[in-house]
Amino acid sequence: CKQGEEEALQSVMNVEDPVQKLGYFGPSLQCLYCLTHSETFSLHHIEKSECMATFPSVRDHVRSKSKGLMNPEFLVDCFYTEGSLPHSWNFATNNPTLKQSSSPKSQSLILISGDHHGKLHMNDVTLKGINPLCQLSNPFAHSACVRAVTFMNRDPKTGV
Repeated sequence: CKQGEEEALQSVMNVEDPVQKLGYFGPSLQCLYCLTHSETFSLHHIEKSECMATFPSVRDHVRSKSKGLMNPEFLVDCFYTEGSLPHSWNFATNNPTLKQSSSPKSQSLILISGDHHGKLHMNDVTLKGINPLCQLSNPFAHSACVRAVTFMNRDPKTGV
């Protein structure tokens, strides 16, 4: 039995911009994230065919929430993880320090942004907003754009 395109199509999710990257997230991968070439970011529920959240100006938002300590110039990708992240960044002071996460187990969608000097920025994504976590850089090893990342989902305690 051969189905046509019309019968096979279950839903359409319009993001109104050219798609740069998309991927699945959630405990049963029931959601979809979408990064566009105009640097917008949106979250969608697949079965309900609905947009759960849209973030039109991610770069400005991260720059403002980090009090100017992060200067994202482009969006790189996202990754989903179950389990607590080992640290989160505290931007309450002008001299940020790492603080231990209080949640023993969580689910996180992490948005990676970058700049043209080789720095990467990790941001925690929720339906209510995007919160800067930390900035990754090594000026002695790398100082160019990073356009792709891979997250190795390891246990923060054992590293395996």
